[in-house]
Amino acid sequence: MKSIISLLLIGFLTINIQAQEVLASEVTPQIEQQVENEVKILKNKLALTGKQESLIRLKLKNFGVKEQEIIKSSLQPEEKKKAVMALKQNEVLEMRNILTDAQYNQYVSMMLEKK
Repeated sequence: MKSIISLLLIGFLTINIQAQEVLASEVTPQIEQQVENEVKILKNKLALTGKQESLIRLKLKNFGVKEQEIIKSSLQPEEKKKAVMALKQNEVLEMRNILTDAQYNQYVSMMLEKK
């Protein structure tokens, strides 16, 4: 089970490196709204800088599109669940590159509370 998640995580890291930017046409209004809501919360709770806010907005859009691709894929429901979980883990890890140590620790705490 852990090896499957690890493989999925590696796969998503590879995909992320290959496709850093999402085309604006791929971002649905639902994804856009979800991203804006999350950025607003993060901005207030983590005191994001303007640059951090922009980077996080782009990352969240990328992850939102990828999540929709997984959901719409022909994977079995259990495989979809695992793939989305791996994507969420990757999202948390990638925030590490944008946030300060203190912000990242608070972000992780927020994500754990969400579960």
